[in-house]
Amino acid sequence: MNEVDRSMGDPKPAEPLRIAVAGAGTRAQVHLAAIAATPAYWQLAGMCDVRPERAEAAGRQYAAPSFGDPVTMLEETRPDALYVVVPPDGHHPLTLAAAERGVHVITEVPISITLPLADLMIDACRRHGVVLEVAESIQRSPR
Repeated sequence: MNEVDRSMGDPKPAEPLRIAVAGAGTRAQVHLAAIAATPAYWQLAGMCDVRPERAEAAGRQYAAPSFGDPVTMLEETRPDALYVVVPPDGHHPLTLAAAERGVHVITEVPISITLPLADLMIDACRRHGVVLEVAESIQRSPR
């Protein structure tokens, strides 16, 4: 069957998922645009970047608070999930910070720079009862 079964009702959530984004560089722009284009599913809770001016520019563009520090962002915005869009060496500290605060994590591939750090991320998410999703970026998909 190729048609979507609409008898189950609207698959949209009752409330949009509040998502914070770590990273405001070129790759993050694709994700930010997707979040902004689907407000029934996502609400941008906050933006952070090691370059505060990039976070501020993205925050202005997408009407979200911006931060230079991810822990401050997590504590002040209390998002449902953190989207990690930074180089792989930053995946594990951001994941640990989010998990410790009960925030689910979506990170791009690779999960981490080493297997022990990946295991640390997985363990932290399990211990804190949050979901860790490792997702491929659409930018890598053939057009």
